[in-house]
Amino acid sequence: MNKTNNTKTTKRSLVAAGLVLLLCIAMLVGTTFAWFTDSASTAVNKIQAGTLDVQLLDEQGNSLEGQTLVWQKAADAPADEAILWEPGCTYELQPFKIRNNGNLALKYKVVISGIDGDDELNEVIDWTYTYAKGTDSATPADLSAEGHLAANAETELITITGKMQESAGNEYQGLSIDGIAITVVATQDTVEADSFDNQYDAGAQYPIIDAAAVSGAIEAGGSVECQIPCYARQVLRIARQRSLQQLEKKQKHQSDPGKEQ
Repeated sequence: MNKTNNTKTTKRSLVAAGLVLLLCIAMLVGTTFAWFTDSASTAVNKIQAGTLDVQLLDEQGNSLEGQTLVWQKAADAPADEAILWEPGCTYELQPFKIRNNGNLALKYKVVISGIDGDDELNEVIDWTYTYAKGTDSATPADLSAEGHLAANAETELITITGKMQESAGNEYQGLSIDGIAITVVATQDTVEADSFDNQYDAGAQYPIIDAAAVSGAIEAGGSVECQIPCYARQVLRIARQRSLQQLEKKQKHQSDPGKEQ
């Protein structure tokens, strides 16, 4: 009898031990192991493009884009007196200044183009350009030279003066020039630096509006892309006229080789 009881007790103990073992296994399966962990992150600064904006302004700072500059008469001249050029006369154009209205430094050139009409009249007019004319800081301005402007900077007032040569004879009477345009072309300057240096825009190109360049391309049978649409038609018209004039001269020379052009 004791032997039977011992056997039952042993079985119960084994069953109990098995149940405990299963319970332990079940608890281990449901257990989450803990590890030392960490993370770090950072934001990337936004990509912001700069602005390149060149302006032509009058003395009061008003925009001259699309406007017509006027030749100035003496203060005591009659208000209705016409502006007529004759040998010895000198006229000044309404002053203007160039402003960099963007937040990028720029380099610029002033292009005087669009001379339409009697080109020979322009040959007897001497042009001068002056910064801050009429002040103690007045200096000659070389409009053929490349200029540089920092962001939000501007030039002194620029005055263009024309004097008709005293030697101009009667053959210049009644001639006229019109369609003249003063254009400032600008592009990036080597001022701001990227991650390496400030020379990434050393090869920045100016937009093309030069009538002579267009004329040369037409004569050579090539093409030129005008990057300023508002002047494209005008420049092409002038180039075409000059090309036709040169062609006429060549034809005359071929028909009469002994006559000078």
